[in-house]
Amino acid sequence: MANKEELWPGWETVRVIGRGGFGCVYEIRRTVRGRTEHAALKVLSIPKDEEELRELRSDGYDNESMTLYFSEGREKIEDEYANVVYCDDIRSGKQSKGFC
Repeated sequence: MANKEELWPGWETVRVIGRGGFGCVYEIRRTVRGRTEHAALKVLSIPKDEEELRELRSDGYDNESMTLYFSEGREKIEDEYANVVYCDDIRSGKQSKGFC
């Protein structure tokens, strides 16, 4: 498992809340001035796995077209985060694999 604490400094991972096709949701917590705060951290993996890459290659995608495909998907996700009830932060970019 990659170190999620490096992505959200000051937060400790408590447990996995759920898993889906593209990632995991974790319960995280931190203590600030003696008060413990809890939050959820959703980590999405794009592409979701090596199988997805193999499928795209078999459908005729090359590296450039896959990069565009995944970039557009990431942008859609980033645009939709505003529909979340409450969001402290959002980050995207190349991250370590193996969060779940």
